[in-house]
Amino acid sequence: LMGGAATMAVVGDGISWKDGAQADIKNVSLTDDERQAVLGTLLGDSSIMYPHADSNHPRVCCNHGGPQRAWIEHKAAHLCRLGATVREAPSKGYGRESGKVTLSLSTSCLPCLSPVAALVKRDGVKRITREWLDAIGDTNPIYLDADAARAAGVGFYLGYAELTPEGQRFNTAV
Repeated sequence: LMGGAATMAVVGDGISWKDGAQADIKNVSLTDDERQAVLGTLLGDSSIMYPHADSNHPRVCCNHGGPQRAWIEHKAAHLCRLGATVREAPSKGYGRESGKVTLSLSTSCLPCLSPVAALVKRDGVKRITREWLDAIGDTNPIYLDADAARAAGVGFYLGYAELTPEGQRFNTAV
C-alpha cells in the first residue's frame, strides 16, 4: 500500500481501514495504483455514485456475501487512503453460500473520484468503453472493443482476476 500499512479500526457500525500517513482525506489524489484498482473493480462488482442530490463528489461502493469477506477486506485495505469502510448486515441469504451476511464497502465522497465517474459513466449509466479499458494500465484485462460490440448489438462476457501479494486469488465477471 502506498504511504504505509493499512490499519483496521471499528468506526460506528463498520470497520474502517486507514493509512496513518494520510492527514487530509478530502485533498487526496489517486495514485496510479489506486486509480487502476478503482477502474478495475468498477468493471465488475462495484459502483461509483453520488449518494444524494446534494453530493458534490462520488464514492465507490460494492456489496458481497459472507464467503467473500477476504476479498472485500482486501479491497478496503487497498483503498484505505480513500476512507474505505466495510459494514456488515444480516442478509436474506440469497444462495447457499451467502453466509447470511451482506458486506458493504464504501469509500468517502472525494473530489479525486469525480474524473473516474466521468470516465466510466455515460448519461448516468456505467458503460465499458475503450477509453476506460485503456485507462486501467498494467492490470488491464483482456482487451475488448466494447464500443464496436455495442454498436453491433453484440454482447460479451468479461472476466477479471487479481492475485494479491499474499498469493490469494479473487475473480469477478461482467
